[in-house]
Amino acid sequence: MALLCLDDNGLHQEITYCPWQTKLETRQEIADYLIRRLREKNYAAGTWFTAQNLVGENQVDWANTRPLDSIIRRYTHRETQKTILGKILKRALFDLNETYEIKYEFKTHYRKIE
Repeated sequence: MALLCLDDNGLHQEITYCPWQTKLETRQEIADYLIRRLREKNYAAGTWFTAQNLVGENQVDWANTRPLDSIIRRYTHRETQKTILGKILKRALFDLNETYEIKYEFKTHYRKIE
């Protein structure tokens, strides 16, 4: 349905275009994995979460989880890995038939809106 970005004034701005922002070959496989994890976690509408909440913070877990291991292999810097994961999650949420709100702070937070 939509991605709504919460701006500095507390107003929503709809995101109407959401490119992949990565050329990682396994990006669709990672997006599908993130959506599966989102369904498994079953966050209630209004509950904020991050990409790391879905997959964990531990690089060892990422390295042992297909398809996340492709991020570890391609990008060696931890902050870059988290950024790529967040960009893929944003694109995955954009493609859903649900509305999600995005809040940019130190980490990007997401929540489903009913």
